[in-house]
Amino acid sequence: MNKSEKTDEEIVALIQSPDIREGMEYIFSQTDWPKKVATMVLRNDGSTQEAEDFAWEVFGKFEMEVRAGKFRFDGSLEGYFMRIAHYQWLKYLRDHKRKFSADFEQELSASFGDKQERDEDSKESRRWELLSTDPIVQEKVKVYYDSLGKHCYEINLYSAEGFSQGEIANKMNLSGGANQVKNEKNRCNDRMKEYPERKKDLEDYLDTFE
Repeated sequence: MNKSEKTDEEIVALIQSPDIREGMEYIFSQTDWPKKVATMVLRNDGSTQEAEDFAWEVFGKFEMEVRAGKFRFDGSLEGYFMRIAHYQWLKYLRDHKRKFSADFEQELSASFGDKQERDEDSKESRRWELLSTDPIVQEKVKVYYDSLGKHCYEINLYSAEGFSQGEIANKMNLSGGANQVKNEKNRCNDRMKEYPERKKDLEDYLDTFE
């Protein structure tokens, strides 16, 4: 259980303050989030040293995203922290060609979709991270996805931020749940294939920022 008595809003304010040590010290001394990350690492092929170090890596990513305004207060801040931890640990294991348990596979599948979707979302996430602070680029991307279908922009945005298909359905009030999100995302991908010149135009544009 979280030992913190501060609200998510108060913790976010600490992290976004000029002195980032305030937010860091609070999370590491007043919450059990780092301990939960260490437990997750140890349960899934991690060493004691990796368990001790990994929470700091997670905080670095977490702090960057919170400062960029990516946390939208439509879920718990702790859940957001742990979602980043799961995603980053999965990436670490895969980058180092290490295996993880069947239980962790199921947990990740529930949070992030199947392996192919996680691969696609990881690539897309890097794109979204690149342009997250540029409103002109954001509008260019929105116009592109809107041209593919009604929900394409929102679904791809939430996927890039690491939300599961079920969470996306809840955020968008889609009565068909996770299956509707999956089907609509597939339709968006099909439309991308129908209009390759639109995708090439967007990717050429984004390449100028890399």
